[in-house]
Amino acid sequence: MPTLNDRFRQFAVPITMGVFLFMNWWTGAVRLGGVTQGEIAFIYPTLFTPEFYVFSIWGIIYMLLLGYAGYQLLPWQAARAVHRNIGWPLTIVNLVGVGWLVTWHLLYLWVSAALLALMLTLVLIVFVRLHRGSQPALEFPTYLLTNLPFAIYSAWLSVALIANIAIALKAMHWAGLGISEPLWTVILLIIASAIGMVVQLRHWSPAFVGVLIWAFSGIWVRNGSVAPIGLATVTLCACLCLGLIVLGWRRYRRA
Repeated sequence: MPTLNDRFRQFAVPITMGVFLFMNWWTGAVRLGGVTQGEIAFIYPTLFTPEFYVFSIWGIIYMLLLGYAGYQLLPWQAARAVHRNIGWPLTIVNLVGVGWLVTWHLLYLWVSAALLALMLTLVLIVFVRLHRGSQPALEFPTYLLTNLPFAIYSAWLSVALIANIAIALKAMHWAGLGISEPLWTVILLIIASAIGMVVQLRHWSPAFVGVLIWAFSGIWVRNGSVAPIGLATVTLCACLCLGLIVLGWRRYRRA
């Protein structure tokens, strides 16, 4: 039986999502801080910043999250445990996202990185809750509107946080502890890949790894000619794909 808290949460999710999406549009439309959201990544260019087309994934994320917001708003979804577990964290993510957009546009890069880290933490909490325990086979609509949005969102926020920190360091003219920028980029790529493999080992999610491969492809397109980034991106993408195949085969054999 739905409670008052359930009803309140059902409306809090789409309302805060609407606020987040409006702010995303508004900050770009008025060029808050004199820039659009996409231009900021190129004010302080780093070798970890992918080609511009990669950022189109935000559109997919927003559409999937809007799908979830509408799905959980259905009357018969109100009392489901899955929405009770993830609805409030997502509401907070939406509100924190507003602060992230503003600080990003105003070039408060370390503040924006801290807010992005909070967003990632909350989305990972949602992701883990969705994969907690043994998972029965999900119907496609349930997978499409619950598991998939948060797998893609958490993977992209992982990449975005690394990129945000790299940009913040670039802005403060960090010397890199004597390590060259291409080598630091390879280290960051390895860290992102390690996150992807840990997720695969603990929570089977091809979509998570797919986002990493998408991001790496953009880094290769933009900076692949810089040694050793080209080799690193191709090698790590191959390792991620191989991991998907091996772990997928093991899951198939156990089924």
